[in-house]
Amino acid sequence: MSHFPNQPQQSQDQSHPDSEVNFTQQPVIDLEQIPPERSNFWQFLGIVSAVALLVGLLLFANGVSTSTVILSSIALVIMVLCYRYPRQGLWAFLIYLPFAGTISYWIGNDHFTFHLAKDGLYIPALIGLIIELRKKNYP
Repeated sequence: MSHFPNQPQQSQDQSHPDSEVNFTQQPVIDLEQIPPERSNFWQFLGIVSAVALLVGLLLFANGVSTSTVILSSIALVIMVLCYRYPRQGLWAFLIYLPFAGTISYWIGNDHFTFHLAKDGLYIPALIGLIIELRKKNYP
């Protein structure tokens, strides 16, 4: 059995003499509802992956190397996801940024595509965020 009373006891020391000020209700924050077009992540990921696979097959059919086809397909998926989910894309950019030099020089052998990977995370996320904020009439 709990020793707590059902109703909280009112303090004897009131900061304001008007009783209405002491009993003002704080507004409840409404959580933003997820729009239905953004709720089905897996369906969206499947469509984007199918398009990336189609682009990869077209590149492979035109004689592009296998590693370039794989990297371009992955880059397409990442850029579309960063555009669709811009805040998460910006977080991915901020997480990737400290490791960018290590990845481009050590793993990528200073290949220019690893220097462009930062732009592939940042630019679609920035465009998606600008469009989202303009729809909500924010500055």
